[in-house]
Amino acid sequence: MLDHRRKPKKAWDALTAANRPVIVVADLHKDEMPIGTNKCAIHVVSDLRTRIDRATLSMEWRSPGMDPQRWSFTGAFEPDSVTKISENFLVTKNPGIASLALELRGPDVHAINNYQIKVC
Repeated sequence: MLDHRRKPKKAWDALTAANRPVIVVADLHKDEMPIGTNKCAIHVVSDLRTRIDRATLSMEWRSPGMDPQRWSFTGAFEPDSVTKISENFLVTKNPGIASLALELRGPDVHAINNYQIKVC
């Protein structure tokens, strides 16, 4: 993870992000998706020992040649849990690279995750 000068390599960011106490994830299953309507589940994973009383999850889907789609959810999250937030329908009409941005923000929590998906 560190080079010979003890500087972080590229994989360092991925490792530290994966070990954060709270993460937001999307069940995309693949790095590619067909043109059309595709279902995607969004989860909040908390390894905290305390409850997250109030946080807002913002989601933004950008697909080539289309206006962005946005969703949000505000609620509480139990300690040491995986919470399914939603099953969104990601619509694609054109080939290219799409992106899904997730951000969970609350008084003591901030988690971000971004996905790039090839639409074919």
